[in-house]
Amino acid sequence: GALLAQSGYTYDAEKGELNHVRMDKDTLAWLEGGAAKICVKVDSEQALYDLKRKAGEAGIRSCLIVDDGLTMFHGVKTPTCIAVGPAAATEIDFITGGLPLY
Repeated sequence: GALLAQSGYTYDAEKGELNHVRMDKDTLAWLEGGAAKICVKVDSEQALYDLKRKAGEAGIRSCLIVDDGLTMFHGVKTPTCIAVGPAAATEIDFITGGLPLY
């Protein structure tokens, strides 16, 4: 359940951001194509920060979710998920392609 909640926060944050940005061709293609999503896993918090940095360097929008620790993590704010994109599949693969599917 917690995993689904965290991924839901990520989706909500990214969709909220999309409501405030100009739609580029990749975003429109993603939305019109069914807004595909994948879920991959990392083995550390640092890996989430590395994905955020790598996406930024590639000019791809990303959104890192940090749990406030209210129900898990004993009150410690903890990064849990990241949304990368929307962007062309080849661009996303550059960022996440080496990671295993969850």
